[in-house]
Parts: sequence; C-alpha cells; structure tokens
Amino acid sequence: MKFVLDIHGAAREHGFDVDFGTNGGKTLLAKTRMLEFVKFNFQDFGLSRISYDHFAAAGPNTIANYISRELGIPALQIEINKQYRVPAQNPQGFHRLLGALMTSVRKLAE
Repeated sequence: MKFVLDIHGAAREHGFDVDFGTNGGKTLLAKTRMLEFVKFNFQDFGLSRISYDHFAAAGPNTIANYISRELGIPALQIEINKQYRVPAQNPQGFHRLLGALMTSVRKLAE
C-alpha cells in the first residue's frame, strides 16, 4: 500500500470545498508531493477552496494519524463539504468531486 486517503464529510457551513488534514504534515511522512497531486486534481475539477488542517488528523486514533504513525504509510484525511456530497442537490458538484477523487487515486496508484 502506497498511500491512504481517509475520506470524511464536513458540514455545508464550512468555508472550504475540501480540507486536507495532515497533522501539520506529519501524516504525509515527507511525501508532500502526494498532497500536491491531490490538491492539483481537486483544483483542476473546480474544488478550489482548499484549507489545511482545519480537521488536522491530529488525534492518535484518527485513521490517517494511526496509519502513518503505526504502519509507516503516508496518509491524508480529506474533509469534503456537504455541498459536493449530495448528488440530488448538486449533481455537477458531485460529478466534479468524483472526478477529483478518481483522478487522485489513479495518480497515487502509479
């Protein structure tokens, strides 16, 4: 396994499209290039309001923190704003979200 994406949902009221939680970069295990790939893909699909560590994955029992700390696999926690997670309310946004996730997974699997 090369990289773990820990995907979560955030409330619509948050001022971001996606938040990348890395515990100040610690969960990436110096693989910051992987975060750049994911960030680029989300921006390329129009999800450009990106924040970092609002939900930091800092707790010892978060998946991203545990996987990186205990198994030595870089991990990224992704919090996705609800406006992109309800296809009936925003089909285009949902489609863009899926495109960003699919492209990110493909790139990270290379």
